[in-house]
Amino acid sequence: MNKQEFMQVLKKELEQNNVADIDEILSDFAEHFEYKLEEGKTEEDVVRKIGNPVDIAKDYSLQAKSNKSDKNPVAIIGLIFLDLFTFPIFLSMWLSTLVLGVFGVALISLGIMMILTLNIYEIIPSMPYITSLLLGISMLGLSISTFIGTFYTFRYVGQWQKAYGRWHKNLLHKNIYPSLSMHPKFSKRLSSTLKLANMLGIVSFVATFTIGYIVSAILANSFEFWHVWEWFI
Repeated sequence: MNKQEFMQVLKKELEQNNVADIDEILSDFAEHFEYKLEEGKTEEDVVRKIGNPVDIAKDYSLQAKSNKSDKNPVAIIGLIFLDLFTFPIFLSMWLSTLVLGVFGVALISLGIMMILTLNIYEIIPSMPYITSLLLGISMLGLSISTFIGTFYTFRYVGQWQKAYGRWHKNLLHKNIYPSLSMHPKFSKRLSSTLKLANMLGIVSFVATFTIGYIVSAILANSFEFWHVWEWFI
C-alpha cells in the first residue's frame, strides 16, 4: 500500500467511524509521510510502520469515546505544571527570534543610509565616502546572514513548539497521533539557496569590512582612524 492508497482508506474509515477533526488527522499523517520520505524511507515502509488504516481509524473512534469518560487528573495536572515551565522557555525563544529580526532590519537600514549618505538624526559619524560605501556594503552582507539566521530560528522554534504540542496531545490520548520531527522540513532547493545566500553574505561582510578598514587606515594615516575622525567625541 502506498501513501495515496493509505490516505484514501484512512479518510474513508474515519468518516465511517464519525471521527472529529478528520482534516487535521489527515494533515498530520501527510506531514509524517513527508518527514519519513525525506529520511529516505519508501512509502510502503512508512505504511508498514504506521499500521493498518482501518485499525487506526477504529483507534481514533475508541479514543474519542474513552476521552469523554476517562480523564486522568494526575496527567492533566502534571502537564499544567510542565506548561508553566515550558511557556517562558518558548516565549524567550520567540523574543530572541524577534530581536534577531529587528537587528537584521537595523543592519540593512544602516547599510542603505551609509551607501546613500542619508545621515538621519546624525547617527552616522563623519567619514570619507569610500569608507561609508565599503562599510555600508558590509552591513548589507551581514544583514543577509542575519535574516537567514532569523528564518532558520523561526522555523526551528515553530517546529519545536509543534512537536511539543503533539507530545502533549499524545500523552492525553494514548499516543494515537503520529509523532512530529524536531527538525523543520526544507526543500533541497530552498536549503541550497539559503546556504549560498548565507555564504555570499558572510564573504561580502568580511571582504568589504576588511577592505574598508584598510582604506580608512590609509586615509587617516592611523590604524585607529576613528580617533582621527573623532567618532566618539
